[in-house]
Amino acid sequence: MNWETLRKKIYYIDGSLRDIYVKNTNIEDWEKWIDLINTGYKVAFYNGLSGETESQIDKSIVFDYLNGKSDLLRGVNIHLEGILIKCHFFGGDEIENDITPLEINSIEDHNRLVNYLKDVSVCLGKEVMLTPENYLDYERKLIVVNGNDIEFDVSGHIMPEHLNQDKVKNDSPKKLSIIFLTILLCLLIWNIIPIIQVKMQLVSDFIPSSIFYEVAKPFIYISTVLLLVNIVAFALFFKRKYLTVIILGGIAICLNLLYTFFNHFL
Repeated sequence: MNWETLRKKIYYIDGSLRDIYVKNTNIEDWEKWIDLINTGYKVAFYNGLSGETESQIDKSIVFDYLNGKSDLLRGVNIHLEGILIKCHFFGGDEIENDITPLEINSIEDHNRLVNYLKDVSVCLGKEVMLTPENYLDYERKLIVVNGNDIEFDVSGHIMPEHLNQDKVKNDSPKKLSIIFLTILLCLLIWNIIPIIQVKMQLVSDFIPSSIFYEVAKPFIYISTVLLLVNIVAFALFFKRKYLTVIILGGIAICLNLLYTFFNHFL
């Protein structure tokens, strides 16, 4: 595969990282991985006990961290001839690294990274994959390595974001959904403020609190609905259901306007 294709479809530059994953790992896998890195790669490991950066990963510190016995662990930096591979210790059940495509600038850089993926796969006897940042199971894997077998997924037509007009168009629903989320949050705050004002006015005028509900009832109703809508909308947003967020936001905004109209003018 030529370098131009790799740059456009694997190492595209859009501000995001590429993640490296080994799934379904255990402590034994972590031990093998640490031995591989310590013996074959240049390492910068911060020892939280000594406060110094060391050239070897301390297994005991890693295992104590993964077992919840210590919090003295930061990430590990692996230096691969100009390519910085960062390892994150998010949990014992997967090994996660990341790189920036800004440091992959030639076919030689690509080969160095693939050799690292092969080393890890052969060492652990597991699949190693390079994915887009924050990979989800249903998304495509850019590179999959099983031992010495390598597969590339170049089905997506990806270009640098500032050149890729399709990417800009595809980002429009996300940006629009953010606008609707902002409006929904503002509507919620707008309807909560009168509730607070009514409560403060009743207290200052020494009016019984039993009257509070009757006075603030319209705002309580709409605020409750808007709170639920906000929760659902934010949940959908984080699941990347941007169009659903836009539709839900549009319906909620229209209903709020109708409610306000009927409540004040009829």
